[in-house]
Amino acid sequence: MTFTLEALPYAYDALQPYLSKESFEYHHDKHHATYVANANNLIKGTEFEGKPIEEIIVSSHGKNVQSSTMSRSTTIITITGIG
Repeated sequence: MTFTLEALPYAYDALQPYLSKESFEYHHDKHHATYVANANNLIKGTEFEGKPIEEIIVSSHGKNVQSSTMSRSTTIITITGIG
């Protein structure tokens, strides 16, 4: 299983004037895309490759996994529903 960045179910300008279209595009298309790419790169060639995010979170608990990036990646992916 490879994690993917899902398309938003609404337009980038849907939250204006509270969040600009440009901010939303950057946040989704760059920021979240980086977390998805990092998560895919971190699990490549490991015991976690091909597993769903829920299983990775549970099975990596307490292990010395590359914690900072993996933790951020799984948190963002889980919270935002990317996967």
